[in-house]
Amino acid sequence: MLPPPETIAALALVAAVAYALFAITGFGAALLVVPALTFVLPLPVVLPVAVLLDVAAALMLGARVGRETCWPELKRMVPLSLAGAVCGVTEADCVSCGACVTACTYGAIELVDTPHGKKARVNPILCKGDGVCNAKCPTRAITLKHFTDEAIYHQIDAALSAP
Repeated sequence: MLPPPETIAALALVAAVAYALFAITGFGAALLVVPALTFVLPLPVVLPVAVLLDVAAALMLGARVGRETCWPELKRMVPLSLAGAVCGVTEADCVSCGACVTACTYGAIELVDTPHGKKARVNPILCKGDGVCNAKCPTRAITLKHFTDEAIYHQIDAALSAP
């Protein structure tokens, strides 16, 4: 059973905005598309659709700016992305402030008891690797396993220098 046409149109608009964002920054489309689509479609349907849209958008973006690609960074990043885009916590740096817990819209982070007190722990099944927690962490205890700061700076530079 399909949703009403006006719902489909609204979702198409959200997807268009999300992939315009993807075209500018190189990431972030799933942050808008997945939550919007899950209002009308089950998650097991949404995730494969989002993956196919992401792959298609990435291929189109790659074809457009392939010469400007930082290939050494990409070669390091692709295997990690295929293994799973998740964040990791360096417990020694975690001060248990909870900023990451409140920042994560996927509920993938919780503070758990450890021998060294409460520390943030990432559930890799729930983590989408969007990096919001990483940006909010005051001690940089959370790191993205699939993007380094240098890779993100390359993406920003490429977006800003695009015609």
